Amino acid sequence: MSPRVTVVIATFGWPEVLPFAISGVLEQTFADFELLVIGDGCTNETESVVRSFEERDRRLRWINLPKNTKHQSGPNNEAIRVARGTHLAYCGHDDVWLPHHLETLVAAIDRGADVAHSLAAGIGVGFPPFLCPAHPLPYDVWQWIPPLVMLQSVALLREIGGWRTPWDLVTEMPEADVNRRLAAAGATTEVVLRLTAIKIPADARPGVYVERPSHEQSHWLEQARLRPNLEAELLAEIVTHRRIPSPPTRRDAVKAGLRALRGPLPNTPTVNKPGWMDEMRRKKGLE
Repeated sequence: MSPRVTVVIATFGWPEVLPFAISGVLEQTFADFELLVIGDGCTNETESVVRSFEERDRRLRWINLPKNTKHQSGPNNEAIRVARGTHLAYCGHDDVWLPHHLETLVAAIDRGADVAHSLAAGIGVGFPPFLCPAHPLPYDVWQWIPPLVMLQSVALLREIGGWRTPWDLVTEMPEADVNRRLAAAGATTEVVLRLTAIKIPADARPGVYVERPSHEQSHWLEQARLRPNLEAELLAEIVTHRRIPSPPTRRDAVKAGLRALRGPLPNTPTVNKPGWMDEMRRKKGLE
């Protein structure tokens, strides 16, 4: 019998963090899923980490792409191609899901949505947690939403041709691009106002793929296990330190209307300068 959900962890060059992402997925309260850990042309060191979990849980499968594609779009598209579940969820290899993550999003699919997303607590460096996405309501297909909190119809992903690479898009983020194309294909989206994941942005940690630390991932997985009220506590901390941006103004609403008519404006969050992905890779220690 096929699983309800396919989960993909795209990984490359940082095996130290994988045990925490994998554990966070395998410890979900919703258990009807398969987990694909897809290497983007990884070394045997990464494979050995995954195989140690594969021996203990048959829901997990290791796949390694023959060539490094330099972006999660490569592993994501492979997951779309081989998925046995009806919906696809993404977990970053350096991020951690809270135990109720899949249960929360699957409930939204059961209510009739094709796509659902929840909220993540972004963990910065030197400042309090912040909300991802910054403005969850109203749903805006142009806003950057981390794949970490997305659950998407596999059939619709196949229909639109999957993910595009940053180099195909030049200035746009692939995460926003795939959401916009899903919406254009008729996908209905539900925003679930629950905090279900911990986002630990690598681009805020220069040289992280060279140093390869894992202490933050270890810490947050332990917190997810030991603190049953972690969701409420993190939301309270975000509100207390005012890390939720101010509500959109009338000017923002006008911009949103214009975007709906003619596409993204130059100063929207999902638009970047040409070469932004190469610059980000260098900053993280991947180039």
